[in-house]
Amino acid sequence: MRVFGLFLAFFLAVVFSHLAHAATEVTASVSHNPVAEGQPFTLNIEANSNLPANAFDPQLLLRQGFVVGNTSTGRRQSTINGVSTTSTTWTTTLMARTAGDYTIPAFEVGDGRTKAIQLRVKQGEVQQQQEIRLESSLDRRTVYIGQPAVYSTKVWVASNLEQANIIPPSMLGASFETLGEDQQEMEVVDGKRYRTLTRRWLLTAEQAGSFNISGTRLSGITSDRYGRSLPVDVVADTLAIEVKPIPDGAMLNWLPSTDVFLNDELQPEQSRYQQGEAFTRRITLNIAGITEEQLPEIALDYGDDFRVYPEPYQDKTVVQDGIVFAQRVLSAAIIPSRSGELTLPGWQLDWWNVEQDEAMLAELPSKQIEVDASRVNTLALPEPAISPSGNTTAAQRQHSWLTWLFGLAWLTTALLWLWHSRRAPKQVVESEDETSPSLNHSPAWQAFEKACQRNNAHQAEYQLRRYLQAEPNQELEAVLGELSQQLWSPLKGDVSDKPDLLALLQRCQQVRKQTAATSKTQALPSLNPPH
Repeated sequence: MRVFGLFLAFFLAVVFSHLAHAATEVTASVSHNPVAEGQPFTLNIEANSNLPANAFDPQLLLRQGFVVGNTSTGRRQSTINGVSTTSTTWTTTLMARTAGDYTIPAFEVGDGRTKAIQLRVKQGEVQQQQEIRLESSLDRRTVYIGQPAVYSTKVWVASNLEQANIIPPSMLGASFETLGEDQQEMEVVDGKRYRTLTRRWLLTAEQAGSFNISGTRLSGITSDRYGRSLPVDVVADTLAIEVKPIPDGAMLNWLPSTDVFLNDELQPEQSRYQQGEAFTRRITLNIAGITEEQLPEIALDYGDDFRVYPEPYQDKTVVQDGIVFAQRVLSAAIIPSRSGELTLPGWQLDWWNVEQDEAMLAELPSKQIEVDASRVNTLALPEPAISPSGNTTAAQRQHSWLTWLFGLAWLTTALLWLWHSRRAPKQVVESEDETSPSLNHSPAWQAFEKACQRNNAHQAEYQLRRYLQAEPNQELEAVLGELSQQLWSPLKGDVSDKPDLLALLQRCQQVRKQTAATSKTQALPSLNPPH
């Protein structure tokens, strides 16, 4: 019995020894320890068996505060004394952003387990900063609520950088808006050649107080001299900013700025204007240091002296000598309704001068213009003269006699035309042309023709609209719509987009001629109904 017990114990020991030897052995190691903050290093996991690539998951390292780069998998097979062995290796690039003590945890790989590694990260110069640098700056450290500041970030890259991503700055109680396009250049610093990129944001604070701006972050992947992929994670320094509240005594419409410019011009610029003929007034407002969303409305009251057709605002952001301006342009076609000395209204804008810390007033003065009376041909007969005594004068009696005479002649002519039309209707159609008063004697139409011949597009539009109010025509209304679209579209301004008024006039004349011919053709059969 005793011998059997010893044999059983020996057998179990051998079995367990083989089982332990058959289990996967996994080891973990790092390229160097300690490491410098921001300096990439590698973690190597090696197993003594053939395992799939997903047997090791490096995502657990993210929870430990590491920046995790790419992971590569390799396999190696060797034969010693006729015995073949296979090993699997995983290599992961890591980086710690800040100094301190870190723990690389134990990993379950296959049926094996690594041991945890205690890693020390020291303060020191970041190796990648020699190849990739990042700096940020503010154009001002003290602002008012609603007063934008320009936050700039400049990146220097001396090596290849892939999958680059610039994460914008952030601050509590503030918004950031990208300003303009990135500026890319080449620079040589201490004999080393860099590609540089500068990106700017407009920082607009919405709360008063002292704040810290979390710096811009650049992430990506670069490679070392051995061709290994290394992660890049560079963060700009934190900047402090002071935001002041809106001062007492400020105007209701709070508009902080360093400067405001107003410009007013008339096109064409001339000494006298014509009643009923359009000209353009262009008002330009430039405000330094604000965004387009803060631009105020430009409200003008022209009264009854003018008809005004304003265009949509043209807003944009302009950078001049490093200073940001928000620009608003208001253009309007203006048509004087009466003659004489007329006044184009002015406009005022309250704003706060942040450099002098006081309220200011920007003023657009009113303008006086001279308007000549409209030259309109009329066929109205003179009013009959009435004597003070109320008796009819000789001129009145003569005028009355002539009126009867012309009336009798007109009646005779009408009867003759009716008789002739019944006998030869085709000749009547051929004898009529577009010289009838309904076509050519409309004052609005004559003014429209004259405006087209003078290449005055706004006046042509105005007169064509007047004509259509008296004589509606669907085809001409379509032409008017096209003309208005060309004149008032926000995209107008190119010389090639200006309407060809002579071609437009010919088109309108053709439409009127066809309309007149159609109406004659439809009306003539009623003069000679079938028997």
